[in-house]
Amino acid sequence: TQPTTTADITAKTLSVVGITADSRIYDATTVAALTTTSAALVGVIGADAVTLVKTSAAGAFATKTIGLAKLVQVSGLTLGGAAASNYAITQPTTTADITARALTVSGAKAANKAYDTNRTATLSFGTASLVGVVSPDVVTLVSGAAVGTFADANAGLNKAVTITGLTLGGADS
Repeated sequence: TQPTTTADITAKTLSVVGITADSRIYDATTVAALTTTSAALVGVIGADAVTLVKTSAAGAFATKTIGLAKLVQVSGLTLGGAAASNYAITQPTTTADITARALTVSGAKAANKAYDTNRTATLSFGTASLVGVVSPDVVTLVSGAAVGTFADANAGLNKAVTITGLTLGGADS
């Protein structure tokens, strides 16, 4: 009689190419939207019937903070088809950007003044607030270096005042 023994046949690991993540504006989450229309399996042997199932695909940035070419981990990809049990899948990564959210200042005030040949405006931020901060982020308006400038030095009503020098503070600025 011939001797017998046992051994394992492990699943062949497949990789996935063609998935991209969409860049987005900061929203205080790590959620990354994926584009999977060009996704494809790499490593299928011959004509084995193996398909990539993308219906539960999800993307996540490593952190919620802004940055360029941030790593996005893809999850939820599975395999389908008659030969799927002979394969395993490696969840891919991709990159995308999270750009800063634009905030606006509401409630800043410029004081009226008598004509004095200069364009300098006195500013007040007592009722000022930031509009567009994503909850629960902590972002504050820092106005200590703010400068107000009238559009011109001539006398007139309802003159435009440009404010420069505002910055952001707080843990999530």
